[in-house]
Amino acid sequence: MESWQYLNPEGRLKRRPYFYRFIALSLLAILGGYLIREILVSDKEISPYYLEISFVWSIIVITLLTPLAIQRCRDIGISVWWVIILWLSPFSSLKFYIIVSEYTGLNISGTALMVSSFVALIVVIFVVMLFFSRSTLNASNQSSP
Repeated sequence: MESWQYLNPEGRLKRRPYFYRFIALSLLAILGGYLIREILVSDKEISPYYLEISFVWSIIVITLLTPLAIQRCRDIGISVWWVIILWLSPFSSLKFYIIVSEYTGLNISGTALMVSSFVALIVVIFVVMLFFSRSTLNASNQSSP
C-alpha cells in the first residue's frame, strides 16, 4: 500500500523529492514511448493505431504527473487549479491535431500550430516554475523570530 502514496495528491512535496519523482516519471514516459514505437513501427510499416496509442500513453503520463504537481502547488502556495495547464499539453500537440484531422477530415492550419506552440511554452514555463519556486512553509518560518 505504501507505493500508492505517490499517486495521492494530498499534502506537500518539496523541490528535491519532486525533482526525483519527475525524473523517474520522465524516464518511464521515455521508456514507454520507446517501447510503443518499437512494437508498432517497423521499417516497412507503421501500425494504423500508433498515433492513438501514443496519445493515450501521453494522457497516462500526465495522469501520473498530476498528483505530484498538485502537491508541489500546495508547497509553493499557489492554487492547485493551475495544474490544468498540464492537461493542455496533450490536446495541443501535433499528434492530437493529426488524429483529429484523420478522423474528421479537418485541415491543420498554421494558426493552430502557432497556438499549440504557445501552449507548449506555457506548459514548460509552469513545470520550470514548479521546479524552482521556494516552499511557502520555509518562507513563513524564516520570517518568524
